[in-house]
Amino acid sequence: MRVLIIGGGVGGLAAALALRRRQLPVAVYDAAGPASEPPARAEPPARVGPGLWLPPGAMQLFERWGLAGAVQGAGTVLERAVVQTAGGEELWSVNLATGASFEAPSVALSRGALTSLLAERLPAHVLNREATCEGFSETEEQVTARLAEGTEVGGEVLVGADGADSGVRRRLFPSAAPRETGRVSHWGVAPAPTDDPSERDRVLRDLWGKGARFVLLPVERDRVFWCAVQRASRAPRPRPNPDDAKASLADDYAGFPGPTGALIDATPAEAITRVELQDLAPLDQWHRGRVGLLGDAAHAASPALGLGPAQAVADAYALALAFDEHDAPEAVFAEYENRRMNEARRVQRRSRQLGDWGHAKSAWAHRLRDTALRLAPAAALRRTLFS
Repeated sequence: MRVLIIGGGVGGLAAALALRRRQLPVAVYDAAGPASEPPARAEPPARVGPGLWLPPGAMQLFERWGLAGAVQGAGTVLERAVVQTAGGEELWSVNLATGASFEAPSVALSRGALTSLLAERLPAHVLNREATCEGFSETEEQVTARLAEGTEVGGEVLVGADGADSGVRRRLFPSAAPRETGRVSHWGVAPAPTDDPSERDRVLRDLWGKGARFVLLPVERDRVFWCAVQRASRAPRPRPNPDDAKASLADDYAGFPGPTGALIDATPAEAITRVELQDLAPLDQWHRGRVGLLGDAAHAASPALGLGPAQAVADAYALALAFDEHDAPEAVFAEYENRRMNEARRVQRRSRQLGDWGHAKSAWAHRLRDTALRLAPAAALRRTLFS
């Protein structure tokens, strides 16, 4: 059964690897062009792409695929996750060391590093770059994808792994469009604050202020990914001069602790990326006929929990298991949804709730939020982030 995968991000590449392990013929079609440089050496820093983290569950799947060592080598093995107030008070933390509470490590790395690592494990003929899917059609026997250059490619199954703004999803479910979260992020990648590798922070740090958050994630080598998230009403507006936007952002976070200001200052203004954050309302189904969805195309969540890449990897694993158990495309997708849909909906719901909660508007809501986090059972918070 030949599988066409539209989208060459984390989910699409992970699915291709998982399905090839089942001896299924796979072809990936990605609209992006080939990477010109290894992400960790690219300049300016934003070319490495945003940072991401892989919790223990995702790393266990990479272990099953024989890739855990390579993933760890491409990034940073995290020691702790910490939530603090903008004043520096610690509200919650968890020890991420293997053996403390978890059977596998948590790893931070850039999206570019992870996708490059996955792409390198695929034969050259499997991954087709600069191949935009403009539509598809089905018969009783197969599905045909139409590419932008006029080429048509056929298979028995098509998987849309083309992100939150999925073209495959728009054609399957036209009314399922991304929705606004009311928040804006600015992100960048900057040199680590210290030149001494022994002193580099291996902590996922989430700083919560009034209507604003600042996340620090140490990615590969000597770089730190940072992300400033604010309510859209108070975030810097898009400006023709990137230096003005950077200065406004620095002013907004001037009171935050640690290296916050230094990281913003060390990031070139033109390398700071502004994103209006969206998510997707939970869908009743992720497939129709021979065509199904995976990752953000199926269940894009607010990035408040940062679990999008891990969810895509879990989708890839579940889809491969479904192919083990069924031959008919409809049965494969039904089994895949049965394995993954409830968990994905839980992440969507909790991510949106945490995003709203983390950007409380009023002073009393701000204090209530901090108090609730101080008193929250550690086990419940671990389940939310690491299940």
